[in-house]
Amino acid sequence: SISDQIWLLGVPFEKSNQLDERISLSGSSYLEVIHDLITGRPPVTDLTFESLIQEFLRKSIRSGLISSAHDVSEGGVAICAAECCISSGYGAHLTLPNDLARLDRILFGEGGSRILVSIPKIKEFDWTQSLKKETVHNNHQIFALKVGEVHASNNLLITQNESTLVDLPVSN
Repeated sequence: SISDQIWLLGVPFEKSNQLDERISLSGSSYLEVIHDLITGRPPVTDLTFESLIQEFLRKSIRSGLISSAHDVSEGGVAICAAECCISSGYGAHLTLPNDLARLDRILFGEGGSRILVSIPKIKEFDWTQSLKKETVHNNHQIFALKVGEVHASNNLLITQNESTLVDLPVSN
């Protein structure tokens, strides 16, 4: 709903020039549509991690912590956010972290074990506590990063380093 927080759950954004093999532009919709290429090795699938993320997501939904969830697969984070805006009728403002990966990889990199979720602001504390509890319980950190907010406007805005990357109207 309006003013919900948007979080990326699962495979994190890359903080170094060491690329995570679970995210890739190889074989992606971006390569096919923008560059007319169908090539490359697909992203590595980590079934153990995928299971952990999906189990946590289901628990969070059952606990009433999540308003919505959408897998970040075909098209990457940018396309996932656009699809969420179109299906909900709301806009979204995302701020991506500083990242050493190429911009096209950040926006359109594909892979499993990534989900955009929306969390009501009033449930942020319970959400973060649930993340900490699950991390301790499984001895694996479950990555989640607040990346934005849902807005009443029908506009998708994605920024990084105070620069606008995407600013488009969306409608359902």
